Amino acid sequence: MDKRKRNSWEDYDVRSREYQEGLKKFVKLAFESACDGTIACPCSKCVRYHRHIEADVYDHLVINGPMRDFEKWFTDVDLGSTSTIVGVDATQEESRVAMDDVAQTLADAFGCHDELLNNVINAEGQVDPEIEIEQPDNENSNFDVDMFNKMLKDAEVELYPGCNQFCRLSFILHLYHIKTSFEWTDISLGVLLFFFLKVLPKGETVPDSLHEADTIIKGISLGYEKIHACPNDCMLFRKDKAKDDNCSVCGASRWKPSNEECKGGSSSTKAKKERKIPIKVLRYFPLKPRLQRLYMSSKTAEDMIWHDKDRKKENGVLRHPADTEAWQSFDRKYPE
Repeated sequence: MDKRKRNSWEDYDVRSREYQEGLKKFVKLAFESACDGTIACPCSKCVRYHRHIEADVYDHLVINGPMRDFEKWFTDVDLGSTSTIVGVDATQEESRVAMDDVAQTLADAFGCHDELLNNVINAEGQVDPEIEIEQPDNENSNFDVDMFNKMLKDAEVELYPGCNQFCRLSFILHLYHIKTSFEWTDISLGVLLFFFLKVLPKGETVPDSLHEADTIIKGISLGYEKIHACPNDCMLFRKDKAKDDNCSVCGASRWKPSNEECKGGSSSTKAKKERKIPIKVLRYFPLKPRLQRLYMSSKTAEDMIWHDKDRKKENGVLRHPADTEAWQSFDRKYPE
């Protein structure tokens, strides 16, 4: 293969000498700017969220392979270069990729098709805030056009004047990704947001609280339902029991004692007006919208139908749950 045309990991044989030497050169180059002897590992498992020393990064790239969408680290000349594609300004390329990622995230969250997505991306590869999407003709569509247009406008808001790598929406989404990856508490993220307010240039658009950040990304979050539960796990306060104050099985109170009750006083008018706090709360995550999201996302939809489209099927051989009689019986019952 002509070396000048090789600009992707997939263009190289991982067993070849060329690949191994290029990988060593890349890792060495990446560690030239490492301040503490470690870098964010770009392998498919660490995905740049875990830091390792040079030897470990090299081993991870050999064993696990590089993370998805990592081709932008290569030129058409050298496997080890960390430059972007020749002839494209690095800042413009990063900005375009960042905005495309945000647009694609919104499209996946709202179930937009490619044609609809292309309508909101201008010639520079950025979200065009002047374009508004109209409600689809399909009456059964769950597409929330107002929320989609609102989030498109949020995707064009600069994080601070002159910032072209992150918009406010992508910044918040990245923070939440890190939060869940490393199990940060809500308090820690709130403190970090307050810190960003202090250090970023004047004109920043960082949300000043976790509540504001939640409000901004509410349109793409799946959410959950809070259901009060008996402290002894006897029952849930839902349906016809939703307004009960005591468990119908053990008689335990649904609510935490008020301040007046804790002090041994009688229930005064003030105590009655206090906001009641449940002792135990169940958080129910509905399954249906989560399954729908898996099929709507361009990154997971193919994986969801792999068992039917690409799986090697062979009678009498059990390789996948789809080969079982129970799965096949379900398919026969619901062929659609």
